[in-house]
Amino acid sequence: MTGEDIVLSIDLGSTALKLILFSSTRKQILCEEHPFGTYFPKEGWVEHDGEEIWGVLEKSLSKLLDSLKKEDYPSFLSISTQRESVLLWTIGEGKSLSPIISWQDNRTEKFINDLDNRERDFIRERTGLWITTYSSATKLNYLVKEICEKMKGQDYLMGTLESWLIYKLTKGQHFVSDYSSASRTALLNLKTLEWDPELCDFFDVPIDKLPKLIENDREITGVKVGNHNLSIKGVVGDQQGALYFAKKVSEVNSSLVYGTGAFLLNLTSEELDFQDLLDSFKGENSPLITLAWKKVNELPRFALEWSFSNCGQSLEWLRKHINYKDLSALNNLNLEQFNLLNCPLCLPFFSGKWLLSSRESWNSSFYSISSQSKSEDWIISYFEGLAFSIRAVLEEAGIKESENILVGGGLTRNNLFSAIQSNGLGRSLIISQWIQLSGIGVALFALQNIPKCDTKEVSIDQNKSPLFKFRYKQWSKLSWQNEKFRNSNNLWEKIILKNDYC
Repeated sequence: MTGEDIVLSIDLGSTALKLILFSSTRKQILCEEHPFGTYFPKEGWVEHDGEEIWGVLEKSLSKLLDSLKKEDYPSFLSISTQRESVLLWTIGEGKSLSPIISWQDNRTEKFINDLDNRERDFIRERTGLWITTYSSATKLNYLVKEICEKMKGQDYLMGTLESWLIYKLTKGQHFVSDYSSASRTALLNLKTLEWDPELCDFFDVPIDKLPKLIENDREITGVKVGNHNLSIKGVVGDQQGALYFAKKVSEVNSSLVYGTGAFLLNLTSEELDFQDLLDSFKGENSPLITLAWKKVNELPRFALEWSFSNCGQSLEWLRKHINYKDLSALNNLNLEQFNLLNCPLCLPFFSGKWLLSSRESWNSSFYSISSQSKSEDWIISYFEGLAFSIRAVLEEAGIKESENILVGGGLTRNNLFSAIQSNGLGRSLIISQWIQLSGIGVALFALQNIPKCDTKEVSIDQNKSPLFKFRYKQWSKLSWQNEKFRNSNNLWEKIILKNDYC
């Protein structure tokens, strides 16, 4: 087609990789999903096998490219990945020398707990992050001490997943990382947009083993897949990809993706630089400041981020333990078809965390359980508790109910889930016709013409609004009474006392 650009997006998530073929005129042409394993060798450890993932990608990518008609053949590949996950690999072949340590892994908790406030503030002032086990730097520190020191002089490289995939796809020609992914490591100085030597020394990460930094829309040549020769254009962390989609397609400044965790990003004004944001958001419960994207010959854009530990993974745990197999059974229900007062109230912190950036531990609980509680009541209660936990942050952050939020992720395909999120959050939500916000968002970096996207708005049920407000008030009281909440710092006190819930 004349004037058509086609991009094949590689979207590497936490449980599967997706291949999405997207056109500037025909929009989404296809989407394939290929699962891979997640492994838990010890309590709190979460890993993937790099060679397994590469095998799945190489086979599925080659097969797809071989099958495409000429008119569907992509001009570029794009790459979106789970952000903080890291590994070591060999120079040349790019064979993994370590497991992929997932962003969910918390084996470095002792390292984090041993940091004092001065050290935490030092990291925040350079990177915009509140350091936790979530950050890549602590995982790289672990790999250096536990694996590199035992390798008897073998040379290696290290980085996040997009860096490794690019290295593999280009047969070692390019060792690079995009700015958005690098901003999640706690090693990138957001004032200079360079790897920070003092931070690398602090975490004992050799700076010469880190990749070169590139813009999110920088073209990378030399990709070889079977008999196919391609270039990469568009590399971004998955949540920044979703935010880019929200901004470019829907002209919305906030994205909320329900995946393994839930991730809320808010794009800041172009006039605000990193120091402006640091000065505006002080205190340990202030949001993460992250680099949204950096394009060639343009100034960087920044975003505020709130990363919620509990969403899809916790839901799967709950479904398994109550033997609730089919979420689609809820899809055709609406809020009028069940009595919400019969549902328990849920504090949905099954991972032991509320925000991934917080140090505190949190209790999870169900309240008002009775012999009449059905398995679907537990699921609905979890949906509602998830919405309330996000609502509390939205209120504290001052994100007004009138501000649009584009939501995505597989759970948003469930109509009842989306309705409960809208009413639980106390605001209307916008849902795209394409739920793969990250995978399509990264493809947009390679497109000159951005296609229009159909959306639907999920609005508050005004008849149910008083009930949701009442239950949110009760939920907040229960949160305050929870011992771990009472012993935490003042974020919840501010939220609850502000609303006169105690």
